[in-house]
Amino acid sequence: MADQKISDLDAVISPLISADDFIIRRTTANKRVSLEELALAISVSNTGISLVDGSRVFTGPIGIGVTPTANMTGVVIEQGGLTLKEITTPTADPDYAKVYPKANNRLFFQDGAGVEHEIVEVDVEHGEFFVKANATATVITTVNDPVALELGASSHLKDFTFVAGSSGVITDTANNSGTLRITDVAHGLLTGDIVTINGLATASQNGITAITRIDDDTFDCDDITFATIDETGTWQMGSYLLAPTGSAADYRVMFSSSATSAGANKTFTIEVMSLISPHDDAIVERKFSSTDIGSMSTGGLLTIADGDRIWVSITGLTDATNLTLKHFNLSLNRI
Repeated sequence: MADQKISDLDAVISPLISADDFIIRRTTANKRVSLEELALAISVSNTGISLVDGSRVFTGPIGIGVTPTANMTGVVIEQGGLTLKEITTPTADPDYAKVYPKANNRLFFQDGAGVEHEIVEVDVEHGEFFVKANATATVITTVNDPVALELGASSHLKDFTFVAGSSGVITDTANNSGTLRITDVAHGLLTGDIVTINGLATASQNGITAITRIDDDTFDCDDITFATIDETGTWQMGSYLLAPTGSAADYRVMFSSSATSAGANKTFTIEVMSLISPHDDAIVERKFSSTDIGSMSTGGLLTIADGDRIWVSITGLTDATNLTLKHFNLSLNRI
C-alpha cells in the first residue's frame, strides 16, 4: 500500500482549511498520510496552530473542553483539574518559569534563572504543646546536667504528632560491651526514644541519649559510654513533637513560659532540642533573684528533618534547685 504524498493532497486539504477549523480526512481508500511529511509541510496561522520540523507549536489560547474567550490566555481546562507527574528538578530555560511536583509530595516553582522555590500551602505543617497552671516542679538532680521537660498537652497539630513524656527511676547500671545499660522495672520506653540520664554518681554516665530497648526492665544508652556498675539515678523522656515524612524544611520555633525557682539567686537555661542535639539558636538563660514568678522565652529558625523529635531541656547552672514551669507553650510553624 503506497503512502499518499502531501504534494498529491493539496487539492483535498486546501478546501478544508477555514477561519475556524483545520481537519484532515481520509478521502481515498487505502491511502495514508505520512505524519512526518505532514509535520514538515503544514502551517495554519488562522487557527494559531503550526507544525514545523516535527514540533507542535500552539500560538493562541488552547481550550480543553471549552472554547477560549477573548480574555483567556494559555491553556484553559473546563474540568478544572490538572494532572502532573512527579519529576526531579528540571534544567532551567532563561526567561521561562516552570511549576512541577516532586516525589516528596511538594509543589515547586522554578524561575528562569534556575532558582527553585517551594510553593507552600496555607495550612502548612505546624504543631504545639503547652502547660497551663502547672504545679509540678522539674527536678534538677545535678548542676549542669540537662533534664527533659516531660510535661505538656497539645491542641493544635497539622501533620505533626504530639507524644507525652515519661520518667523513671534507675535501680542499676551495667556494662553492655562498653555501652551503659540501665535497669528500671517496667520502664515503658521504645527503641529510638530520647532520654536524659541524671543523678548517677559517675558524672560521665549522665547526659542525653537515644536508647535501645532490651526488654521491659532494661535499656541501653546508645550515646553514653559505660563507666561504673551498680549506680542509681533517674531518667526523663521529654514530651515532643514528631516531624512526619515529607515535613523536612525550615521552621519558626517559639517558646514562652512563666516559671518560678525553688530558691533565690538561681540560674537556669531552657533550650529547644531535636533528637539528642540542642538548637543553639533557641536557648534562654535567666537568674531568678527570688522565688517569684518570672518569664523565660526564646525563639529562632530551625532546620527540621523527617522523623525529628522536638522537645525541651532545662538545666540548673547554680546547683540542684528545682524549677517549676507554671505556664509554657512551644510552637513550630513551617516557613
